[in-house]
Amino acid sequence: MRFVNIVLYLAFQMMVMMKRALAAIVCTGCLLSVQASCRTGKDTTSAQTSAQADVYDVVVSFFSIGAGVDYKKKQAFDAFLQAFEQKHALTLKKESFPWGREGETDVCLRFTGISKDQKKMLLQGIKDVVAGSELIRISEQTTCPHKR
Repeated sequence: MRFVNIVLYLAFQMMVMMKRALAAIVCTGCLLSVQASCRTGKDTTSAQTSAQADVYDVVVSFFSIGAGVDYKKKQAFDAFLQAFEQKHALTLKKESFPWGREGETDVCLRFTGISKDQKKMLLQGIKDVVAGSELIRISEQTTCPHKR
């Protein structure tokens, strides 16, 4: 009988130790999970900041449906931007990203360093120059879709 009591006591002690070990493992897992989620939150914030930095005021996309872009409108657009820069004695912040085989290009513009009136004139001028073409898309406050 004494032997059975000793075995039961040891089994009980073993079970208590296993519960404590399991609790320690669970707590460690919880802490690691919280730490990982905090770390992920910081990365998300920096990703959002970099995404906001990639937003352009205007993106003009010249695209093709199997027969090339509207080259006349593209030349008129380039001439308009050049004339606008000369007239207002400024340099526009623009980036061009060619992305297709038939002259497809995204021209991405930032309106930093120019007045509100100049921004309005520039945007309206761009819309007027490319009006009537079904092969040109103007997007405002967006990322440049084919930026590498």
